[in-house]
This record gives sequence, structure tokens and C-alpha cells, in this order.
Amino acid sequence: MPQTSGFIHVDEMKVNINGKLDWLWNLMDDDTRFWVSSLISQRREVIDARTIFQDAKMKLRVMPIAVTHDGLGSYHEAFKSEFYTNTEPRTIEVRSVSIRERGFNNRMERLNQTFRDRNKIQRGLDHEESAQLMADGTRIEYNFVRPHMALGGKTPAEAAGLSLNLEGNRWKELIRRSVSSRLPVKE
Repeated sequence: MPQTSGFIHVDEMKVNINGKLDWLWNLMDDDTRFWVSSLISQRREVIDARTIFQDAKMKLRVMPIAVTHDGLGSYHEAFKSEFYTNTEPRTIEVRSVSIRERGFNNRMERLNQTFRDRNKIQRGLDHEESAQLMADGTRIEYNFVRPHMALGGKTPAEAAGLSLNLEGNRWKELIRRSVSSRLPVKE
């Protein structure tokens, strides 16, 4: 599990899936920029926001200190269901809704642009399953392969304490390790 700061950002964006617009929900850590979760859905309803929060809670070591979002009503309702507890410490909800507060969620907007740049050259996706696979693959590449200047040349995974010590072509090495871990062991 990644060692995250406890400050997370969530946002949704439109994606073209076979000529119609669906939604990609993304959730990332503020300090490490570790992209924790991605989810494709047809709507922007409370159940969709709850699903991205539930997925993140399974992947994070500790409950977030704060969750920042853009003020979409679905986030507020999902936040209450998933993070509101009667025990301390309680997760704080940060709604970044005004133009003056735009900076609160700018890292999330930058992540969305990274996905848009990759998706733009693909001419859309065929169906939700392939869109989810593409989002997951892009998230893996973003976290484990691509070094970030803001992280001193580290990947978000390395910044989150998940160093795989990938050498040379990191993407190729990651795939090679994944394949070799699935091969049956000879006795």
C-alpha cells in the first residue's frame, strides 16, 4: 500500500466511449501525486462517487485527513456516507467551488489533462470495459513508470514508498515482471 500524505483530491472528467460521453473519476494523493483510483461510469451520481471513495479506502493505509473536490453534490453525499464517523479524527471535506479557490484542486486538474493528452490520440474508446482498462493502464504508467519533475525525478510510486527498482525501459521491465510472476514455478 502506498504511504500517502492523507490529503487526497477527487475529480471527474468526460471521456468519449464509442461516440458517447461517459465519466472517468480519478482520485490522487496531494504530496506524492500517487493516482490511487480511477473509475469509468455512465453517470455522476452519489453511487459513482461512493464507489471511487470505497476503492480508495481499500487502497490507502489510513483514512484521509482531508478530501478535496470541486463541489459536485454527489461528492458531498458520498463523502457523508463514506467518511463521516463519530470517532476522531474525522476526515475533513474541502469543497473547492469558487474561482478564487481554484488552486485547491489544481493537481487533480493536471492529472485529468494528462489522461486527456493520452486519450486524445486514441480516437475514443470502444466500450466501458476497454475504457476502464485504458484508465488502469494509464494510472499504472503514471505511478510506476513516469518520473515527475515536482517529485525530484521520482515516480509517484517511489514518492509513496513503493519503489520497484525498475531499470532501463521501466514500462517494459514492469510488464516483464508482471508476466514472470504469473508463470508457473518449475520444481
